[in-house]
Amino acid sequence: MVDKDSDFKDGWGDAFDYSISTNDLSIEYLGTTKPTEYSSDTAKNIMTSDWSVDFSKLDISVENKTEAEIPTPIIIALSVFKNIQIDLSDVDKSNDSVWQTYHYTVADSPLLIGGIENSILGGALWKSEDNADATAIRIPAGEHIVFVGVDGDTTTCASPNTPNQKIESCEIKDQHILKVIPRYTQIPVPLVIE
Repeated sequence: MVDKDSDFKDGWGDAFDYSISTNDLSIEYLGTTKPTEYSSDTAKNIMTSDWSVDFSKLDISVENKTEAEIPTPIIIALSVFKNIQIDLSDVDKSNDSVWQTYHYTVADSPLLIGGIENSILGGALWKSEDNADATAIRIPAGEHIVFVGVDGDTTTCASPNTPNQKIESCEIKDQHILKVIPRYTQIPVPLVIE
């Protein structure tokens, strides 16, 4: 139950005594104080497949609905909410982002008119913001933002706009909500460049 201060309490109105390990998502419930016959400790390890999926399970496609070939680089990016507590006492604010963005670059060849590039077939390598390989990182359950952009698209961005392996806001062509559901086939995400 939840008390007037929005704190979770046990059936006797006492605060839960628990500890959480964020490294392997294990929760240890240390029982309650009343009555003693219900005060038993419990430990539960949550498997990664219960709370996340890996990048290879994502089904993201990009379709070209323009009247011209789309030059590369086309970049697909995924912004994941990290659900972390920000340290307000941190002076340099270096670890204050609650978002982590991952990206991959679509194949080197242009995306033909009516063409579709699919993340499952493309075998793209997901990378983190610092360009490190992110394919071993798991995406937590929930709704995240996925978008596609054409890097260095001089028709919509202020000149000079050269490819820099990043998507500026003016280069975004489409966005969608990615619903990550562990232990289920992931819902396909169609992105369209028009």
